[in-house]
Amino acid sequence: FFDKTAIGNLVTRAVGDVETIATVYTDGFLMVFGDILKVVFVLVAMFQVNTELSYISLTILPIMLLITRFFQKKLRKAFGDERAWTSTQNSFVQERLSGMSLIQVFNRQEAEFKKFDDINVNLKAALLKTVFYFSLFFPVVELISSVFIGLILFVAGYNALTARDI
Repeated sequence: FFDKTAIGNLVTRAVGDVETIATVYTDGFLMVFGDILKVVFVLVAMFQVNTELSYISLTILPIMLLITRFFQKKLRKAFGDERAWTSTQNSFVQERLSGMSLIQVFNRQEAEFKKFDDINVNLKAALLKTVFYFSLFFPVVELISSVFIGLILFVAGYNALTARDI
């Protein structure tokens, strides 16, 4: 395994995995518990104030779940590509720096620069794909949220108007 796997790949994956585990243990559990508690209290308060508007506001959940699942699949692949190209770049740089004298002896500077440039282009494309999916996801979520807020305001205003006319 160690003969076939570049050191840069192993270091990049080890550092990324350790950071992820540390984040989950320090922030993840506490934040999830706090968020669940907030949602429960908000739902209870919503249903006490107005049941009809609470049901309308909850109809957004399935739509948001579908959209989030769609983008989650796309972003998982994009993050995987980004991670793979980052580890390729790290291993390439580490190997070329340790073998710089051989590269210079055989006059391979231009060829190695071309390989490095190709890796950089692919890494940039992977990073841009990740940014692209995020730049689509957040506006779609905001648009759907705005439409449902408008619907809630319309129904609440209509109910208030008809209740006053009676």
